[in-house]
Amino acid sequence: MTTQLSLASTDSVTVARRRALQTGLDHALGSTVGATAAISTPAGNWLGASGVASRRTGLAVQPDDLFQIGSITKPFVSTVVLQLFESGQLSLDDPLTRWLSPDLVQPLPNGNQITIRQLLNHTSGIPDYVPILLAAGVNLFRDWQPQELTQLIGGQAAAFTPGTGWSYSNTNYILLGLIIQQVTGNPIASEIRSRILDPLGLKQTYFAAAEVGPNPVSGYWDVNNDGRLDDVSSLSLSWAWSAGALISNTKDLLRFSRALFGGELLQPDTLKQMLTFVEPIRSNAFSGYGLGIARLKTSEGTFYGHTGLTLGFRSSLWYEPETQLIYTDLQNTRRFNNLFSPLLATWEGEPERSLVGTASNDFLLGSGKHDTIQGRAGDDLLSGGKGNDFLWGNAGRDRFYLVPGEGIDAIVDFVATEDRILLPNLDFDQITLTERYGNTLISLTATGERLGGLINVAASDLTAANFVSTLT
Repeated sequence: MTTQLSLASTDSVTVARRRALQTGLDHALGSTVGATAAISTPAGNWLGASGVASRRTGLAVQPDDLFQIGSITKPFVSTVVLQLFESGQLSLDDPLTRWLSPDLVQPLPNGNQITIRQLLNHTSGIPDYVPILLAAGVNLFRDWQPQELTQLIGGQAAAFTPGTGWSYSNTNYILLGLIIQQVTGNPIASEIRSRILDPLGLKQTYFAAAEVGPNPVSGYWDVNNDGRLDDVSSLSLSWAWSAGALISNTKDLLRFSRALFGGELLQPDTLKQMLTFVEPIRSNAFSGYGLGIARLKTSEGTFYGHTGLTLGFRSSLWYEPETQLIYTDLQNTRRFNNLFSPLLATWEGEPERSLVGTASNDFLLGSGKHDTIQGRAGDDLLSGGKGNDFLWGNAGRDRFYLVPGEGIDAIVDFVATEDRILLPNLDFDQITLTERYGNTLISLTATGERLGGLINVAASDLTAANFVSTLT
């Protein structure tokens, strides 16, 4: 099922681009139960949705539906901390011992040496409590207190001496939530609401570990690893607390991102500190990490933002400073599904022609411009020709042409066990496969020219058998 939000008549996003984005979202959804996505620029906006909000009811996802946003909570928390810094209520270089009691700090490895700044940018070396929580098989239906969450890492060794390395840890942001409460005397939910949600009019965002709001869509996770998705919507979000307990929707996240990076929430010097990144870091998700904000470097540009993951939800929120483009997607399934790459590529390369095949075996050839080409049920041969094209084979054993000098094509639904890449007059040892953020880039080894990319396909899943030089 698909839905799409109509845009205002003043919006410059063309009908062709909106259709291509909705088609891209529908195809990229894959095994995800449902998702919303949005792209916003000063020139216009697009909001879309695909799939269902609940497998039980079959209701279609709507663009303004609410989702758990997981660690996208962290930029909200860091913004509160930085506002307290601006008002002189704390220093980023305060040690934890200034604000937290000895019974909280002493069990932490190197607890006496760690500063607020090191919590914010994950250079504390404190272990992450979440893997311990999940491995222990604890009761996730009950309400957890933040102090209980920090106690889970008792006896764990530090990843490194504070300030000498980088390691993502949700424990850092539980401690920051406790510090906010100690500094202000108010619950963390109240501080987020009074400083961010209410001033920005974010009426569909709330802190689920303490506040009551509209129910989000249902969330799904293969709990038993048996191939079946389980509805985990009834699990308490108290286990995530200030590391990830916010619920929101794409509209509110677009507004928050534009306000944050537009200077509505922080002073310029403070925002500059937030965007001072530890880099390089060992991460499959980020290129660098600042004070609650990650940096992501892609072929489409450099983005600031965050991703999120809870037991039944996955999310992302990214801002590109040069164009002021904001991208966000919210998914109600825990398993990884990269919507960012195909949707952003579709936005950047607005199609000049869409071509859809039949249920038979088709040869689909692009126009020489930027095309969206979709096969259907047969064994199809797809060639974008010149231009940066988007190719979907859909069902069947499909072949995709990639030709040097004819643009960079994105192949959205490549199935390694069935489909093939056709490289005329090229051998497998003449190309290089590079995996980035769950996608595989294909380039010429000799020149570095990029031929195309396979979305949501790992390079390790590909062999020489996936590439042929002639039709057989």
